[in-house]
Amino acid sequence: MKKIVTEYFENLESRMGYKFFLKGAQHFGLYNPELKISNEREAQKHHHDTLVNSLNTNKKQKILDIGCGQGIVATDIAKRYKLKVTGLDLTPYMIQQAKLQAKKNNVGDLTKFKIGNYQEMPFEKDSFDACYGVETLSHATDLNKALAEIYRVVKPNGKCVFFEYKIKNIEKMSKREKFYYELVKEGSSMSSLDRFINEGFEKTLKKEGFTNIQSINLTPMAIKSFHRLYRYALIPYQAIKLFSLQKKFINTTAAVEYFNMTQKGYLNYYLHTAETPSKKGKRHR
Repeated sequence: MKKIVTEYFENLESRMGYKFFLKGAQHFGLYNPELKISNEREAQKHHHDTLVNSLNTNKKQKILDIGCGQGIVATDIAKRYKLKVTGLDLTPYMIQQAKLQAKKNNVGDLTKFKIGNYQEMPFEKDSFDACYGVETLSHATDLNKALAEIYRVVKPNGKCVFFEYKIKNIEKMSKREKFYYELVKEGSSMSSLDRFINEGFEKTLKKEGFTNIQSINLTPMAIKSFHRLYRYALIPYQAIKLFSLQKKFINTTAAVEYFNMTQKGYLNYYLHTAETPSKKGKRHR
């Protein structure tokens, strides 16, 4: 898993894209019309608020951020909610940036960041009260193993929150759409994306022993964030296509092609919540 994922996140296009277009974040924003959100930074903060509200946690609890990236989510919720967060990521560059974020936001006492694989976590059983992942589990090379590890390190009655894509009506995609679906999936190291087709992720959560599984479609609030990246990418994408460089510029390709799929309802953005049972016995394999 390490080589596949780190090569994607450490390539120049990914690093520049996250830095200049997402300000270091690696997730979409949520535009709630009731809150009159006017820009991407506010939308990202609303995303973090949605995460914290879904976790239903408190200052005494220890929270795990799997695939924490540059620590944007972890440092923000630590700063604004005074939560204790441990971030885990495969990529040394991301962990380096996360530690800088913690220092910049004066939350070094509330956050810890470690290099590690969430499919083989360096933590003891029942180390955390809650766990979250933001657009990361689709990158797992073994989704069942990743969820089994989360189940292991989260205490009984622990809350888990995952923001991920959900793929619908894939059988209705045109030949061209299926080509780009596969191209972006492979190029962005989303090894488990097919596991999020229809109710596949919910079934996997249940199989791995999680309970109280719920899923909420956030696409209506995320679509403006999708469209923002589409607008940035559209013109350079024309040159990329002209010279057949889609594989070299996979994020630009994804910004255009996946947005078009979102417009047709094939690609959706979901919030999934689940809990570990009060008595963690054998998982339902």
